[in-house]
Amino acid sequence: MTSKSNIAEKIKQIESVFVETPIIKEIMADIDDAMETASIVGYLKQPDSILITGQSGMGKTTIFEHFLSKYPRVQEEECDIVPILASTLLDDKSPKGAPGHMLRDLGDWLEGKGGTRGELTDRFVVQCNGAKVEAIFIDEFQNAIENGTDNIIWNTSEWIKTLINLTGRPVCLFGMPYSRQVIEANIALINRFPLIHHIEEYDSGTSNEWLDFLEAVDKQLPFEKKTNLALPDLGLRLMCAAGGNLGRLMKRIIRPAAKAAVKDGSKALTHQHLFKAAKKRLKLSDNENPLNLDISLNNFEVVHVIAESQYHKPFSRNPKWKYSQISTEESLGSVLSKN
Repeated sequence: MTSKSNIAEKIKQIESVFVETPIIKEIMADIDDAMETASIVGYLKQPDSILITGQSGMGKTTIFEHFLSKYPRVQEEECDIVPILASTLLDDKSPKGAPGHMLRDLGDWLEGKGGTRGELTDRFVVQCNGAKVEAIFIDEFQNAIENGTDNIIWNTSEWIKTLINLTGRPVCLFGMPYSRQVIEANIALINRFPLIHHIEEYDSGTSNEWLDFLEAVDKQLPFEKKTNLALPDLGLRLMCAAGGNLGRLMKRIIRPAAKAAVKDGSKALTHQHLFKAAKKRLKLSDNENPLNLDISLNNFEVVHVIAESQYHKPFSRNPKWKYSQISTEESLGSVLSKN
């Protein structure tokens, strides 16, 4: 009988499965290069900044967490050393929202309060130097323009330009595909973002890369026998079930199925485990579940899920793909856009 400690170790291994796709490797290398170059010139020249876009679940958070782990915050007596300043845009109606919020994330002793927006920005630059910041990461960047006007988008682009100019640090923006409008709204900002990466979901044209990913996942699972996830029939069924989205694949199918297999003492992750996970987590009936082997794979297609937004065209859609649109209850703000 499998012990509780052994089950816990295997579940921990399942949760730790990590596969660097080719595009994620390329993005990480570009960020490393931008940080290295900025450091070499002493943050005295305009750095290369990077925009990373993609639908939820395609690896943006993976990149974010990788760099936070690689360059951890270190507490010292006089001040914290913060190699990567990581900030997430929130819904803040204050005109001082952006610099104040980022000052708080940096560890400002006044918690981002006191002074005009310009004074807060100046204080932020000084503290960046003191904390030895090497790069600035801003997540959920689409919050800057959601439900915004052309003026809001322009103001946001001007703030990002100022941030790069005054700090000399590479700025890495992470957001939904339509957030690239902020960059394209300002010619001066385009020059500061020579690297724009879009992590696209998988489809029939990238099925080989999808199967390579599944093969790598299979090798990291804690079972005596391989599941052969990358066999074309099973692999493509998984693509249809997940809509080509890696986050949906791992969170709603692979990980819950693997944990169920561990708990029932299976020596391998079986097709039945995968079928049940997809049925439960994706709420698929048997006659619409791509992992139902009684139905031919030819009866299924890859349908991509896209969050509803006034900005989703054309930045979030591939004209060759079929989409299912969902709404979002999130209240998205425009922190960087306030005057």
